[in-house]
Amino acid sequence: MKYFAPKLLTTIAAAGLAFGSATSALAQTDSETTTITLMLMQMDSIDIAFVDPVNIDNPVPGMAATADESFCVAGTGSVNNYSITFTNPATTGPQFELMSQSNPGSPVINYEVFFKNNNGPGPGTIMATPNDPIPGNSIEASACNNLTDENAKFTIQIPFPEWDNRENDSPFVGQLLITVEAD
Repeated sequence: MKYFAPKLLTTIAAAGLAFGSATSALAQTDSETTTITLMLMQMDSIDIAFVDPVNIDNPVPGMAATADESFCVAGTGSVNNYSITFTNPATTGPQFELMSQSNPGSPVINYEVFFKNNNGPGPGTIMATPNDPIPGNSIEASACNNLTDENAKFTIQIPFPEWDNRENDSPFVGQLLITVEAD
């Protein structure tokens, strides 16, 4: 019996090899081809980033108090243009307003907002009206990754008569809501 088991295994293995080679000889070849299409759908999106608080410290007497703030607007997909709207969320009035933090109830200080679709020098500055979109601004970036991507700016301007002799009511604070939408 010791010799029978190895012979049986050898016979079964040889039969398996013979069956496998017979199957290979009888097989036919068939093939099919397919086309693979990969479509990466880029979603339309718009982004605004790097808008920092605006501080105007010790303006020059007799001149408007001003400050600039550069930021980034980016869009992807089919977004080529955008509109931008500046709103003072603390008021419903037709003005941009700052309120006295130290003397509540004192008269507000009205200010103006100017927008430019790039942060470089030159023409293109538009005066913003509260709650009215400024349309037709071209997208100049596909992402807002860091401060070097800043491609737009706004300027806050407070006419001298608005802030003259108001030191006792200082500081004045307010919020400016900036909304960008695809055109």
